[in-house]
Amino acid sequence: MFFNDTLHYKSFNIFYSLLSYCISLLLALFLAIPTSWAGSPITDSFTDSQGRTTLYRYSLKDEWNSNTPRGLLIFFHGNNALTQTEVLDMFFWSTERNAYERDLIPVVVTSPQTRPDGVTRQWNPEDKLLLKELLSSQFKGAFQVDFNRIIFSGGSQGTCFLHEFTMTYGENYGGGFYGGCGCYNSPDPTWEPSDTFKSRFKVFVHATTEDFLHNSSSRGYAYYKYTVGLNTRGDLDQAGTHCSISNQVATTAYDWILGLTEIPMEPVEPHWQRISTMNEIVGIAVNATGTLWVAQQTNTQQVSLWQTQDQGATWVLLNQFSGQGNSLFLLNNTLFLRLDSKLYRSTDNGLSFTELSISNWIKAPFVTDGKSRILSGNPVFFSDDMGTTWDSKRINNNSLYLMDGDESILAVKVIQSGGLVDPLYISLDSGESWQAVNATPLGMPHSVTWDGTSLWAMASNGQTGYYVYRSFDLGKTWQAIDLPAETQSYYNGQSAKIKRLANGSLVIYGSWNTSWLSTNQGSTWQPIWGAETVSSAKFQPVANRQQAYLVGQAGIFFLNLEKATSTARLTNISTRAHTNTGLSSVIAGFVIQGSGACDVMIRGFGKGIGLSPNLDTQLLLQTFPSANSLAQNSSWQTGNPVASIPTHLHLPDQTDAGIYTRLSAGAYTATMTPEAVTGIGLIGVDEVSCDTGTQLVNISTRAEDRTGAEAMIAGFTIEGEGTIKVMIRGFGSGLGLSPCLDTQVNLQKFPSGDFVASNDNWQTAANVSQIPTALQLPNATDAGLLIDLPAGAYTAIMTPKTGSCNGIGLIGVDVVQ
Repeated sequence: MFFNDTLHYKSFNIFYSLLSYCISLLLALFLAIPTSWAGSPITDSFTDSQGRTTLYRYSLKDEWNSNTPRGLLIFFHGNNALTQTEVLDMFFWSTERNAYERDLIPVVVTSPQTRPDGVTRQWNPEDKLLLKELLSSQFKGAFQVDFNRIIFSGGSQGTCFLHEFTMTYGENYGGGFYGGCGCYNSPDPTWEPSDTFKSRFKVFVHATTEDFLHNSSSRGYAYYKYTVGLNTRGDLDQAGTHCSISNQVATTAYDWILGLTEIPMEPVEPHWQRISTMNEIVGIAVNATGTLWVAQQTNTQQVSLWQTQDQGATWVLLNQFSGQGNSLFLLNNTLFLRLDSKLYRSTDNGLSFTELSISNWIKAPFVTDGKSRILSGNPVFFSDDMGTTWDSKRINNNSLYLMDGDESILAVKVIQSGGLVDPLYISLDSGESWQAVNATPLGMPHSVTWDGTSLWAMASNGQTGYYVYRSFDLGKTWQAIDLPAETQSYYNGQSAKIKRLANGSLVIYGSWNTSWLSTNQGSTWQPIWGAETVSSAKFQPVANRQQAYLVGQAGIFFLNLEKATSTARLTNISTRAHTNTGLSSVIAGFVIQGSGACDVMIRGFGKGIGLSPNLDTQLLLQTFPSANSLAQNSSWQTGNPVASIPTHLHLPDQTDAGIYTRLSAGAYTATMTPEAVTGIGLIGVDEVSCDTGTQLVNISTRAEDRTGAEAMIAGFTIEGEGTIKVMIRGFGSGLGLSPCLDTQVNLQKFPSGDFVASNDNWQTAANVSQIPTALQLPNATDAGLLIDLPAGAYTAIMTPKTGSCNGIGLIGVDVVQ
């Protein structure tokens, strides 16, 4: 009985499904029928000047005059195993409906040939001329075309074809190109469309996240927007496999291309922005404010010196020189240019130069330590007086070959009678001392960088790709870093290099097609779209900024990891620590910045935190540094307007202390002490609401610094869009209350506990030069982290270092403007 019922149920379901399918199919066919249409669509063929023949189909409404120029919606198919007629049958109805809704002539064009297998129909580069001549013939004179109102639409390999067609012949048309699930395999980074073309041609890139071409589509999107500079929009976030894209998105794109609707621009982050197509560049230099100088070999015997102060929006020709240029660099606001066998120096930003006498042995590349030293050549020579005099650098009386370097590290190999030999040597002190580096598992590194705590290296065997390694002991041992599989499909062996930015981020560049960024010490990597790097690429970070310039055969590109606008802000701060009296009281200091006032909730958790069941807390709020008493509390439900306190800021136990108040801009301290029994407590300051232009900007908490469960833990929350720069400081001996206390700080995400960063000596941080003077710590053993953080919750755990003592410490979180 059960079997028969089940069978009957399944049979009914099958019948119902077939009926539903038939109804849906009939309805789809009904909706696809054009409302006004003279006879059947017309199918025709066209043969171009190369002898290539295509089959195409179009239709016209009854009321249309074929002599009136009209725009097109012209569709190009992807790879398939259909005949040309079957392709037309499959794609024409939807193309016709979308075209008619926008007063466009619908056209579907088929590729004229298949692959060698004789089955798979595909587009070939030769078909670009075929399409151009078909359009020029206005479909053999069947109707007049408005060449300023054409939507080219394609999916998958059809998108690849349209991408190539747009680069080759796109200047002839206005309208736009809709690319759905396409490939973008070989975008030409040297293409520079005219301003007229940019003003009348748009690109919409559409892909789905599970599509195997998703990354290629992302690259294409960034290419059109940031490399080429066309008006570009896209939808790259929908779920779905290959070509499972939404028709609704496609129709929205059509309307945007025609100017019938607007779509907000969404940036690709991170991305390179091409700022110039200038080529034959022999050197670049950039100062701390972002001013860029470019030396260009204008012809075989002339070098032009250019300057931009607005990331390429405007360029100024500063000077021209006779000769062959081979390097340009900057040190202490002094510009140096190498021409032929001579070095020239400018102290007026490139307006005039003085010739310096140097040896013919001194050759490019030049590297500076960012302070006073210039190093160059093979073998290495150095100058400590801005290029006036030079001496050589050696190890064990052997000459050195400058392999790599920047303002934080030098890497050299030794020159002996037999040529270049291992080992590699590095220096972190401008070449005064050297450390031998062991080979990575893949061999000797060909590029190295230093982030303040770790040595990073790139090695390649020249066959299977490039690999990144990290060393915590200056190259004695190496840890392999996992790279995305996609990096190996773009590799170019020895050409790839690794460099750090001022914020400690790592950039791989110089390989084929793309570069890669890690902002978390190599844990994850993401592509940086928008620039097609080449083996001759020059990379120049901007000092103390999260910015860099990249120069290759395709021009000059700018990378900006600093958000132009950010709504991110610090909204609450709390510190967990052992709560005692006297010098061991927990004292939270905080600052409200601006011209208005903030409603804040100050909370002192005792029993409510659940770690010390007998701890009853009391709070005292005072101004700083005057110590005027403003409020005090030992039970948050008394003495406060409880009804005004947001529910999420209520305390879990009535004996916990709390102060809800409105405070004007200024500095304050909140002291938490136990009423009787000591224990682990938590003090927090939460922003409830602030007047416009006023915000909570920093907090610091002084308490006993212990280990284990009694460690001092500062928690804070960032809300909003973008990132915020914060300085986390752990004062130990520098506080002056516990001379033997050396601190270390571990920054983690909350509640996952994922590692973000750590420090136990603020002066060893890679971005130490960016720390504002006012936020520098008094002792080298104090811990400090300057870091950009997105919205989220974080904990900063401060403990004494091994071998240190417990004592009174202070941990602070400051917003850096």
